[in-house]
Amino acid sequence: MALLLAHAAMALHAPPFVRAAARAPSLAAVAAPSDLTQRLISDLTAPDRLEALASCDARRIAYDPFNFWDIIVESLSPAHFSRAFGLILPTLCGLAAWGLSLTWLLRRPEVAGLSELIGPYTALSGSLLTPVSFLLVFRIGRAAARFWDARAALGAIIEKCRSAASTSALTYASTPELRDQFSRWLSVLPIAVKNDLRALDASRSVARGYRLQQLCPVLTEEEASELLDSKRGPILVLNRLRRVCFAANAASETDPIERAQALRSINKVVDDLTGAWGAMERIGNTPLPFAYVAHLRTTLVLYIGLWYVSM
Repeated sequence: MALLLAHAAMALHAPPFVRAAARAPSLAAVAAPSDLTQRLISDLTAPDRLEALASCDARRIAYDPFNFWDIIVESLSPAHFSRAFGLILPTLCGLAAWGLSLTWLLRRPEVAGLSELIGPYTALSGSLLTPVSFLLVFRIGRAAARFWDARAALGAIIEKCRSAASTSALTYASTPELRDQFSRWLSVLPIAVKNDLRALDASRSVARGYRLQQLCPVLTEEEASELLDSKRGPILVLNRLRRVCFAANAASETDPIERAQALRSINKVVDDLTGAWGAMERIGNTPLPFAYVAHLRTTLVLYIGLWYVSM
């Protein structure tokens, strides 16, 4: 009897986390997948959804980093060249017209003295080679830096989504419906970020159909349409995550201090997800500085134009 009273007194004066551990569900109860969890896993691994997700990356460039010739062939492929074809085609046509016109003009007998007139300017192409080389190397370096920054932001989203999923599975074990809602909205956040950063293709109806297939097994058709119609889909998803957090925190019957700590932990993860998406948005919407682009393009056009003269 004295031993029982001693244990009772220790329980009453134990720290909050000890009392929470005593009230927490058993490990077997948490680890055992419920019907909601099984349905969520089934929706996430639906074949149509996985096929739609794979199709959105069908036109992205991939290469084997351990194959020397693969990257060379891939860089010359139509799929890679067509991404910047609309930007460089007018410049290439203009330079080709300039070279043909200059060649035709210099070969005419009535302008035989033109070659001697422009002779002193032919050495300018060599003097422009060094600044053009430095500008191009700097541009390649900035492209690599932007790629790694974007990759780090994407890695942060993956890491925080995993942390939020595991934390919510234990924190919201007493409210399985809210836990299921949180997991569903969390799983579509990377898709919402991808849709926000990538513009729809020319066939908007086809692209929208693919995006609905990526969302509908996890969300309802109304929720998926609302997400696609939103101007900033990630904001909508993050707002739903916060609403579920507050609802689950209000429905919890644990100690107020424990609820506050759990809400703070989950809310911190949502804040980190917001920052990671913001970093990717900043990279996607921030072009290279105007002064650098102007210097590079002007110097490059002058170099190629004078190169035709020096031939």
